[in-house]
Amino acid sequence: MKEEENEKELEDEPENKRKRENEKHKQYPEKRLVSKSLMDTLWAKFKLNRCPTIQESLSLSFEFDMTHKQISQWFCKKRKKYNKEMSKRKHKKKHT
Repeated sequence: MKEEENEKELEDEPENKRKRENEKHKQYPEKRLVSKSLMDTLWAKFKLNRCPTIQESLSLSFEFDMTHKQISQWFCKKRKKYNKEMSKRKHKKKHT
């Protein structure tokens, strides 16, 4: 009896694993493709000011039909990437 139950559990395990994996994919939507005009505007704003005010980010979110959080996260990620790149450049200059 126990052997049969163990075999059933083993058979069900891969199926349950697949279900869990599918659920994970449903939780996180695929990356949204952003329009070129939005990217150009965001980059222009970023070049002028890497930390926009709440009013500026709310304005952008309204203009491009995005949430304030999405705009804030975009700026945060770009600042992080920018700072990392600047750090690398400074490090290279020191050693050359």
